[in-house]
Amino acid sequence: MAESRASADLLGYGAFVAAARGPISAGPATIALVRVPAGPQQAAALEAFRFEVRRRDVIGRYNDTHLVLLLPGMAAGAARDRLRDMLRSMTDNGHTGLAAGIAGAAGGAGATVEGLVGEADEALAQARVSGELAATRNARPAQTAAHPQHRLVLADDDPEVAHIVDARMRAGGFSTTIAFDGQQAIEAVEREEPDVLILDLMMPKMTGFDVLHRIRALANKPRVIVLSARGREQDVTRAFDLGADDYMMKPFSPQELRARIGRLLR
Repeated sequence: MAESRASADLLGYGAFVAAARGPISAGPATIALVRVPAGPQQAAALEAFRFEVRRRDVIGRYNDTHLVLLLPGMAAGAARDRLRDMLRSMTDNGHTGLAAGIAGAAGGAGATVEGLVGEADEALAQARVSGELAATRNARPAQTAAHPQHRLVLADDDPEVAHIVDARMRAGGFSTTIAFDGQQAIEAVEREEPDVLILDLMMPKMTGFDVLHRIRALANKPRVIVLSARGREQDVTRAFDLGADDYMMKPFSPQELRARIGRLLR
């Protein structure tokens, strides 16, 4: 299948970074990371998106399902409102799976394109968690002696779940480590000695049950919240028998997950 004109015209990520450095240092400017649908409907979504942006805006491809957008001369709040209107218009016309995260720069030597893309990535996770079409990155709470930074290991082989939970936990002041299989989870727990382990049950190499069995004898065993799509009574009972402290079903509320972690750490 021939590549669509909209897709062919997109800058590669390296070219986008090079094009964005000047406007970011001159500021104000905003970078947005935009999630677009995968599959057959992507070409039409890209065409619609290009129709909505200004001529001076710069669009690049971040990966197969995400675009990066530079909005020169626009502050983060105004860019959020603009992206929200754009994506709402596209949604009203039948496009689905759209969301955007926004990070702004005032200009000067402090901001980098790569750093802003990272902040926009966190904001995109926040938008998807909250169900918004577009969001700016929330400031992270300051750490104090009365509220030291907690360490958390997240073990889940689903990149979407890992991304959302990781962004929400880091925004809440946690130091996080991600493991994508059971063996990595055990190694991370032994290495990091985390306060909390968020554990999926069905993972490659070793299951969550195997992980629970292996870590139950550790001197510094973390508090464990199982986060799984498996809801059979025997699975829940087995997890608690192996030392889990809590059990949540997918799909889940990140806000409730944060609340349950807070309860365990009191």
